[in-house]
Amino acid sequence: VRSFGRLRTIGADQERTRIARDLHDRLGQWLTYISLELERIQSEQDEPSTDLKSLHQDTQGAIAELRDTLMELRASVSPGRPLGVLLGEVIDRIRRRSTLEIELKTPADRDLVLGEVVENELLRIAQEALTNVEKHANASQVTVAWTIERGRGTLYIHDNGRGFDPGKGIRGNAYGLVGMRERAASVGAILEVRSSPNEGTTITVLTSPTIPGAHP
Repeated sequence: VRSFGRLRTIGADQERTRIARDLHDRLGQWLTYISLELERIQSEQDEPSTDLKSLHQDTQGAIAELRDTLMELRASVSPGRPLGVLLGEVIDRIRRRSTLEIELKTPADRDLVLGEVVENELLRIAQEALTNVEKHANASQVTVAWTIERGRGTLYIHDNGRGFDPGKGIRGNAYGLVGMRERAASVGAILEVRSSPNEGTTITVLTSPTIPGAHP
């Protein structure tokens, strides 16, 4: 079952790469063309209208958001770029485009890793969780912690947002918790969600202990 889950997530990651390529080749080029045309039109006018300036700014914002999306779709754990490094990059992008205050804690030793397969799945979970916070939680502060002790990793994400009632299952279906649980299960990890209305949400992912000599 776990092997099947890994094959499915590998297929999903290949699809992410294809989508990123298509977005760049199609939507990215069109947005760039529109932005250049708006710049040309403004340059030909003595005093461009406020609406025209606003449309150009909105287009530039859309290009920046698309660029961030492509970077997250293409992000992947590799030798020299472990989960701790990529989490920092994801959070830096969120900080630039939002007002969220995000605290990040990662292992000081960059050689302390669990393996690319496991850490890639945790990266996708973190991306999904942080996107949910940014878009839906109405939060102002987020804490992200990634630790590895005795071959076992823990990913912790807490926000001070509006929270939800896990018993109703609404947010679990609507905001990707099902997919996050599947990703965790595919590498033998456990995902726990704690939340209540107006009390924020905490997501914790606990991996299986690494077996010496194994390649997770």
